Amino acid sequence: MAAASVDGAKVHWTSAGDPHRLAVIFVPGWTCDETVWQNQAPAISKEYRAITLDLPGHGKSDPPRDGRFTLDLMEFLEKQK
Repeated sequence: MAAASVDGAKVHWTSAGDPHRLAVIFVPGWTCDETVWQNQAPAISKEYRAITLDLPGHGKSDPPRDGRFTLDLMEFLEKQK
């Protein structure tokens, strides 16, 4: 299990496939977690690196420390890729 730290909160992600190949990043819809991609990610990982993640406050990710989900937080996460 991997996690990035955003303002002290863990953001969970999983990677499958060759890490040297182009990556396909699966982002779940609001209120979902990475398990919504459990059927697609294994198929994609045969040719690409498949990365699934849990948005803050969902699945295995911590909620934002201040409890607020802001556009700034989402932009910060995007820049970490």
